Amino acid sequence: MYGARIRSARKKKNLTMKEFGAMFNLAESTISGYETEARKPDLGILEKFADYFDVKVDWLLGRDDENIKHSIKFDLNGERYSE
Repeated sequence: MYGARIRSARKKKNLTMKEFGAMFNLAESTISGYETEARKPDLGILEKFADYFDVKVDWLLGRDDENIKHSIKFDLNGERYSE
């Protein structure tokens, strides 16, 4: 699941595996390994990917179908806050 989600998020940014990998000092083959799930990214890398794509780590892992990192809500006074 994580491989497909990383690939999907990368493609939405119109990045090649090489371009995406370079942003995190990772080889194209490493990104390919993550996307095919031949390799497992460590938590630090998953956090960096989630921050870059502005999604939850749990979404990348397939544990959550909600991919929005921060929900914007309004209180009873109409003031915005995020969870």
